[in-house]
Amino acid sequence: MRKTAKKIVTKIREIFIQEVIFLKIGYVRVSTIEQHEDRQIAALNKWGAEKIFIDKLSGKNMERQGLKNMLEFVREGDTLCVLELSRLGRSVPDLIKITNELKKKNVNFVSLKENCDISTPIGQFFFTIIASIAQLERETLLERQREGIEQAKLKHVYKGRQPRKLPDDFEQYYQLWLSRRMSRSQIARELKISRPVLLKLMRQYEEKLKTEPVTASTETGLSEPSQAEQ
Repeated sequence: MRKTAKKIVTKIREIFIQEVIFLKIGYVRVSTIEQHEDRQIAALNKWGAEKIFIDKLSGKNMERQGLKNMLEFVREGDTLCVLELSRLGRSVPDLIKITNELKKKNVNFVSLKENCDISTPIGQFFFTIIASIAQLERETLLERQREGIEQAKLKHVYKGRQPRKLPDDFEQYYQLWLSRRMSRSQIARELKISRPVLLKLMRQYEEKLKTEPVTASTETGLSEPSQAEQ
């Protein structure tokens, strides 16, 4: 009886394994809402990704909703793919932490640019080296950028970040906000920008109004929260 039961269980497992569908999962990250993820998505689609998770946050932030959703979604036998390691995380400890979670779930990992394979001890070793080099390159780039800014300031030629140009129809959105017909969140989504950027544009627009004739319908009120924002 036991031998018969064992055979039945083995057969069921074989059937189950044959029926399981292993998915190709993609993960995309850009640092801000303004940045475009099209290049990463195109590369992952070419690779054959069947589902893609997207984050628009800095890689330093591990509290990314898309990352959490991806780690909860992936199952044993799936393959996760990113365009490059920096899309998954900025630091070596963060990358190792994420890939260890994938390994615990027996999820394969692919980085198209670095061609990583973490399924073997040697592959894991080279992955750590590549991740360390990527982190070093980024930190060196930032250091050079800071040095360049300091040199430009000493020569009095540093202009800093140039103000964002106001959209042509920004006055219309501003009036909709003043009349409480649209909230800041709604306007930010319409313009495809973040709320902090929208606030800067609003202040920039109000400064512009101070130097121009003000019509009866135009007033400033950025400091006063509208009912739509509550």
